[in-house]
Amino acid sequence: MNFAENERLIGKRLLEARKKKGMTQQALADKTGIKTTAISRYENSKKTPSLITLASFALALDVTIDYLFFGDDAERPISTAADEEEIIANCLFKLWELGVLVRAEVYFNDFIDYTTANMLFPQRYGMQINRYYSQLDDFEQKKESYADKEGYLKHIKGSFVQYMKTDPDKK
Repeated sequence: MNFAENERLIGKRLLEARKKKGMTQQALADKTGIKTTAISRYENSKKTPSLITLASFALALDVTIDYLFFGDDAERPISTAADEEEIIANCLFKLWELGVLVRAEVYFNDFIDYTTANMLFPQRYGMQINRYYSQLDDFEQKKESYADKEGYLKHIKGSFVQYMKTDPDKK
């Protein structure tokens, strides 16, 4: 997810949190001192709230700033969830999304000096991680063909998490 997409989602989460609390824009304005026109602009992603404004909204809506910025725990790049597999999936997704880790097929032959072949080989979940990255790479190449891109990414992550949880070789 890029920064512009995250800005759009902040507005969406603000709107959802306000409606879940059963508040009108006017009620939120009264509680925070922020004008209804500004609240509307934030909810419609026409303007991005400052950290101070996010804190005011979070306090008034009984949510965290973290929620307004990243969404629920399952959506965060680094999760506070106790579920180890979910944390791994979120971190790997963020690393893939930022281009920090990429999946590459490497063939060793006589021409490679093994002392210079510095690569990351996961100690745990290696097969699952490679499968997950393969699915993410396939998604990236075909993403325009998916009607619900976010839903498909959640499905890929959910499958990865379940696969790790049921792996009989899990340490």
